[in-house]
Formats: sequence, C-alpha cells, structure tokens
Amino acid sequence: MFVKRMAVKLLEAYPGLEVFARKAYWSSDFLINLKRAQRKPSKKLARQQFNATTLFEGLKSIGVARGDLVIIHSSYGELRTHIGDTLEPEGIIEGLLDLVGEEGTLAFPTHPAYPNEEISKDTMRDKEFEGVTEYDVRKTRTWTGVIANKFLQREGVVRSRHPINSMAAIGPLAEPMMAKNVCGERPTACGEHSSWKYCSDKNAWIIGLGIDLVHSLTMIHVAEDNNQLHFPPEKWYRERVFFVVDGEFKKNITVLERKPKWATHYAERRFRRDLVEAGVLMTTSICDFYIEYIRDSKKLVEFLDSKNHTQYPYHGVKL
Repeated sequence: MFVKRMAVKLLEAYPGLEVFARKAYWSSDFLINLKRAQRKPSKKLARQQFNATTLFEGLKSIGVARGDLVIIHSSYGELRTHIGDTLEPEGIIEGLLDLVGEEGTLAFPTHPAYPNEEISKDTMRDKEFEGVTEYDVRKTRTWTGVIANKFLQREGVVRSRHPINSMAAIGPLAEPMMAKNVCGERPTACGEHSSWKYCSDKNAWIIGLGIDLVHSLTMIHVAEDNNQLHFPPEKWYRERVFFVVDGEFKKNITVLERKPKWATHYAERRFRRDLVEAGVLMTTSICDFYIEYIRDSKKLVEFLDSKNHTQYPYHGVKL
C-alpha cells in the first residue's frame, strides 16, 4: 500500500511519467491482455461489511435528494465484495430511484460495446474506419457494467441515439436530454446537443460507486467538445459512420470521435489532485468502500474551461 501511494504521488507531481506509462502499455498486447485477465471477478467474496440501507443512507448523507439529476458510474463487482449477494443490480437501481423520487432523474453511462472492436495495441491508432458500424439503441449492450446493462432493460429508460459515449436515463428529464443528441453536422458525443452537456447545464450530480471516478469521468469531454479553438476538429477528431437503429428510426449518421491517441495523453492522477484541491471532487466512505462524487458538474466544466487553452487535462499534446 505504501508503494502504491508513493507511485501515485510521483504521477501527480510528474504527469509526463503517466503519459509515458500509458504509451508503453498501449504499445504492448502482452500488457493489455495481462490487465484484462486481472479484471476477471473473483469467485470468493469478502465478508459482508454493510447492508444496502447503509449504502443509500450514505448517499443521502452527502446530499442526494428527491428531484435531483444523478449520473451513476458503478462497479457491481466491487459492491458485491461489500454487500454480498443481498442486493442484486435491480435492487441497487430501485434504491437509487427511491433516492431521487419520481420528480428526479437517474442516468447511467451506457457506452456501446461493439463486437468488431477488440481491445489491442491497434486501438490507439488513428486508423480510418471502413464501412459502417451498426448501433441498435435498444439492443446494443454497454461495456460500462452489470448495473448499467440491467438499467437498459428497465421499462421507461431512454437511451441516447449517439453511438459514442451514450447515456441512458429515466425520469422527467430523460426525454429532453436525449431529444437532439444526433442533431447538427457531425455531432460529437459531448457536444452542444448531447445528453452530457444537457446534464452539465442542469448541474447534475456525478457519483462513482466502487470505481476511480476520474478514470471514468466522461463529463470532461463536454469542455473539449464545445471548444473548437483549442480542440480543433481536423486535429482532435476523426470521422466515423454509424447505422443507428431505434425502433422505426433507421439512419446513417456521421459523427466526430476523439482520435484514440489522445487518450494516452490523459494525465489523470494530476487531474484528480487538482480536482480535489479545487473542491470539485469529494470522497466519502462506508467501512472501506469509497464513494467519489462531484456535486456541481457545472463547476467541473468551468474548471476545465479555465485551463483547456493548454488541452488540459491532457499532457504533452502537440497539435
């Protein structure tokens, strides 16, 4: 644990080291496959440490209330090590819905999992895609976890038609947040008409249950997707064509996607330290289960906007 803490401190102080490590990782299929193998859930569960009621009371204690707009990033595997099999994914969803009430809106990131896109060292190459990738809004699974996939199966859930970094939501704001997601020419996943910008404008909660929130923080792309001066489309993005199916809706849509190579420049440890110091990112815990959260997503985007003339939080970018 001491070694891990020291390593994190080093990466916080020297973001170039993290970028170097990312580039080394994404250049090696061996390292990618090794990490993938380590992600397989353990069959042995830890001793139950708290019950579901304690979890939801913990969320209430940080201020989550009826009528709120809440985005949840989650790891069911991590939750199970603390609450055992006493609560299935559906029960977690029910508990979260009870928190926000009928007047609130609950959302999950539901980034589509495309079977033709295997993770390998080629993932970070800025290759041009040939042909068209199909995105079925109602059938395409998400790679963002068990709870998110269960959420997609729930009656009344609305999912974005945007084929990259899609979101799903239920509640009074669900329909309006998704209504214009693929409007405009070459829309980006977090651009002007996106569900992510809608949630930022509405100052949504962003909550991480059992995850490193900064590692999964899709909302940061709102800042870059709405600032073409410092993230110019011809250098920051590539074009992709998707065949989007949503019931009777069927259409080829050309979108802009951030070039994969820029992900290797994401200095997330320094970024996390900066967010904590600025009072944007906060942490609470139940036993040794950590909940990371951002109460004011507007504040997150404003913080990024104040710095992104240098392509922050990316490091070593040369456009």
